[in-house]
Amino acid sequence: NSELKLNSFKLKIFKNFDTKLRAFVKAFDLAIVIDNCIQNSLKALSGNVSGELKILILKKSPKIIIEITDNGIGIKSANFDKIFEKGYSEFGTEGSGLFISRKILEKYNGRIFVKESKLKESTTISIELREGL
Repeated sequence: NSELKLNSFKLKIFKNFDTKLRAFVKAFDLAIVIDNCIQNSLKALSGNVSGELKILILKKSPKIIIEITDNGIGIKSANFDKIFEKGYSEFGTEGSGLFISRKILEKYNGRIFVKESKLKESTTISIELREGL
């Protein structure tokens, strides 16, 4: 477990395993997915003086789960699926990051979804991957 303070928010990383994990996904593709999630979290944290971003990595055989949680603006439950549609954005951007992330994970029989969100409190995005060999 580790913690890093960056300007106006804290980054905390937790894991529930001691060994190396292998997921059925190319590292470059996974990096794109995680980067897109973190970029959205940073936008949601904009202006939050006590912002926190948490990354939790869990091994739940046969899955590896990555949860990215922020204490930003939250997402309305009606938009939980919409945020993964091409062109949809709550931040005035082109709205392609989470759409691309979902398409990447579908190639590997993985998935990405909003696990939970409370307006003005927090959002958790969950990434599920298959364990690799």
